[in-house]
Amino acid sequence: MMFNPLVNPKIEKDLYSIICDLIDINKPYYALQNLSETGNEEVYAEIDVERLEHNEVSPISQAEAGRHLAILGSCALSLINKKKSKHYYLASKASTLLHTSDISQFNGQQRRRLKCFAKAIHLDEKTRTGSVSSRIYTENDQLISTLDLTYLILQEALFQKMFRRQQTKALQDNLIVDNPYKFPVTLKEISITENRLNCNLGKIEPYQCIGHFPNYPALPVAILSSALLYSAEIFLKSRYPECWKIRINQVSLIAEKLAFAGEQVHIETNLLESSGKTYHFSCNALDEDKNLIGKLYTSIDVITQSDISRCR
Repeated sequence: MMFNPLVNPKIEKDLYSIICDLIDINKPYYALQNLSETGNEEVYAEIDVERLEHNEVSPISQAEAGRHLAILGSCALSLINKKKSKHYYLASKASTLLHTSDISQFNGQQRRRLKCFAKAIHLDEKTRTGSVSSRIYTENDQLISTLDLTYLILQEALFQKMFRRQQTKALQDNLIVDNPYKFPVTLKEISITENRLNCNLGKIEPYQCIGHFPNYPALPVAILSSALLYSAEIFLKSRYPECWKIRINQVSLIAEKLAFAGEQVHIETNLLESSGKTYHFSCNALDEDKNLIGKLYTSIDVITQSDISRCR
């Protein structure tokens, strides 16, 4: 895939003051800084890595990168949307690829500011769909990962009609002790067999969705993917005791429906195949009635401490 040359825009005004009325995503879920247009049909933003404690050999976990890039993608689509009113940009498909390969430079606890770019590829009012190509770089302009996204785009009135039963009073962020997106999700009732892991997220609490559709608190797709990837990591550590870190090479995600606050989420993770230290998984998120919420496929490398030592 060819990318536009890196263009670090001159930041004159953060576009969030314009965007915030168009996408219904607020802080702390929204954490983009210096949101601006680059001049070559892309939007740009900077982010401070929030989840410092993760086990990936990457400056940022794939799930957190997906969160920020998905939000930036919705910003890119809202800017080309001719109808300048509130829309809900629901990520329905995502495909990410990790590009960084030098694990010797990994420093898991280092605070970083990263650069994000997104370009709207298409927006079709008739099919209510849009697509975005996005990528994230280190502060030194090293490409970390790319993310291609497809969105279902709903006007506010239609979204409210479809999900009126889930409407509730917005949870005020001053009632939250800490930003929930800084921490990994908690998986419960974990059981592991030869090639499968089953677990539960438990009941989704409103604070786990804060800033993501405030009056319709729904678990963000990026947070759901974080839970699915974490389940695969737990399986790997049970199977491979020497596993110290992991490298998530690629992820493909399909989101079938939203999971709202108050609902239960069950996870089924299956090992499909393995070769050497590379493992391939399928992970499903299901509601209480076993309806599919989302499905994820991923390829993960096991990294041992000896692997790190050999790279130094």
